[in-house]
Amino acid sequence: MNGAYAERMARLAREAGRAVVALPAPDTQGVAPEAVAAALAADPSITHVGVVYSETGSGIVNDVPAIGAVVRAAGRRMIVDAVSAFGALPFSLSEQPEVDAVVFTSNKCIEGLPGIGFAISPVERVEAARGNAQSWSFDLADVYDTAQRAGWGSFRFTPPVQALHAFGVALDIYLAEGGQPARLARYRENCRILYEGAQQLGLRPYLDWEHQGPIIALFHQPQVPGFDLQRFVEALKRRGVLISNFHNTEAPTMRIGCIGHVGPDEMRFALNALRGALEEMGVRRRDAA
Repeated sequence: MNGAYAERMARLAREAGRAVVALPAPDTQGVAPEAVAAALAADPSITHVGVVYSETGSGIVNDVPAIGAVVRAAGRRMIVDAVSAFGALPFSLSEQPEVDAVVFTSNKCIEGLPGIGFAISPVERVEAARGNAQSWSFDLADVYDTAQRAGWGSFRFTPPVQALHAFGVALDIYLAEGGQPARLARYRENCRILYEGAQQLGLRPYLDWEHQGPIIALFHQPQVPGFDLQRFVEALKRRGVLISNFHNTEAPTMRIGCIGHVGPDEMRFALNALRGALEEMGVRRRDAA
């Protein structure tokens, strides 16, 4: 657990009747596989390791293949939250047979509309878990049964038609761009431009570059009188840029995404907006950090 979305995963597990064994870790670096191995060795009752691939609470990316290797060596199973990773960060289910399910959504790095949740899971693992869901929404066996009975692509509830159509368009764009490697390269360049440009404005990154993931970058809020995050967000909005108006870190930070249908020009536009908003609020470069 090294971020807000790991905490959410733990809450969902508890509310589904699971016993959660938390492995706390700082949100400024990835979870150490050695720590996971030690936790598994210390508690034989643990059956599954849940991990957030891209923890957007801080911008960290956890090393899922390395964590998976220790899980596999310990004879346990793994569930991967890849909501803000899938489509950009690499993942291979065939190379990680310890994974029961990898979950993601139709937006984020796929760049479609929100509204669809996906779980990629080997059929034999779905069958092995039959009757264990304790949640109708999360019952993959029931989803699988519906597909077999009503046809592949069938929904148990009213389908999000507009999101489905947008997802198809997003996949066409994704393939035309060059798929996962090309998308990751664009996001990494977006993040580099933002990370370096914000520092030139005097903002201090929350993560060291060696730990910075390509999905979202965080910066410490300027510790000067008069700075207010909501006012800053509104100043950016007037300049055509929208960022989060909240943070999940203990230290006051600002969250700025590097994903979506944007490239270097848009990132430089955003940096100009950041400069203007800081000036409007009277934050000088030497004050920003």
